[in-house]
Amino acid sequence: MKKITVTIIALSLFIIIALPWAFYGIGLSFITGYPVAPTKAALNENKIKLTPYHVIYSLITNSGTYLENNSKMAWGIARSYNHKNLEKKKMSYWHLSGAALTIWITRNWSTSQIQQKHNELKASNK
Repeated sequence: MKKITVTIIALSLFIIIALPWAFYGIGLSFITGYPVAPTKAALNENKIKLTPYHVIYSLITNSGTYLENNSKMAWGIARSYNHKNLEKKKMSYWHLSGAALTIWITRNWSTSQIQQKHNELKASNK
């Protein structure tokens, strides 16, 4: 009986830890390629490094904290990129891929790169 309980608890913890990253990977798989970071911006700055847990926490608490500061700009970049490169245009794919790409951008681009690309997109939409 103890073995079964320990197994169930261990399996539950594994699922809780692994599932957000699985959804992150699935979300990225619906996108063709990744956006290219601006090369003129500084590369040595700290990155925000969002994780899928930030998004889940924000959704559960309805706080929107993962969409603060540069994360909002990263979401704008992801939205623009998804508009042209999302393979399946269904709303569920759009949201999952948008969140995944926002996370990817914050983990792979510097703050300056995010700000520069955001400004470029803003200028091109005028």
